[in-house]
Amino acid sequence: MMKTSGNRKPDFSEYKQCRLCPRECSVNRLDGQKGFCGETSDCRVAYCGAHFGEEPPISGIFGSGTVFFSGCSCGCFFCQNVQLSKEHLGEILTFAEFSERVLALARSKVHNLNFVTPEHWWPHIRELCRILRAEGIDTPFLWNSSGYCRSELLIEQCQYIDIFLPDFKFANADLAERCMGRRDYPELALAGLRALVEKKG
Repeated sequence: MMKTSGNRKPDFSEYKQCRLCPRECSVNRLDGQKGFCGETSDCRVAYCGAHFGEEPPISGIFGSGTVFFSGCSCGCFFCQNVQLSKEHLGEILTFAEFSERVLALARSKVHNLNFVTPEHWWPHIRELCRILRAEGIDTPFLWNSSGYCRSELLIEQCQYIDIFLPDFKFANADLAERCMGRRDYPELALAGLRALVEKKG
């Protein structure tokens, strides 16, 4: 059991009028509503364990401690993880269950904690990062994202996340619209990369 979760209640208020991704659906996920990502505020995790399919510097010898979340804010027609992103494969976990599983993973030999498709679960991840650091976990936190992010949230995430691994899917607005229904991907993804370079170098 975690010693430092304390009595402080996690702050999940951002789900109440959810604008965590650039689609800014503004639905109340706390009340069971779903935006484009297809998820309520009940955290759904498809996999939590050592993963060896990342780039060699990430997977290393003992694997990347990977948390695959369900749902996605992109909706690309070519998604390689469609069972997770659109079919919502995964198990709903309470925050306590989620935290305990990731803590156990962090205490194994994995080289990092790798949050995959994390944008729409940021309140959970932020609280988790606080708890893990309070528990003395110094494993690097890795943000493995689609690149479709709000720069102001990326700047906040830099306070908690050690390694960023964003995609850059589209440099052309017409192509982005064809593939995910949004022309703003290139502009926002580039803005996010600039913010990360400025904050992280």
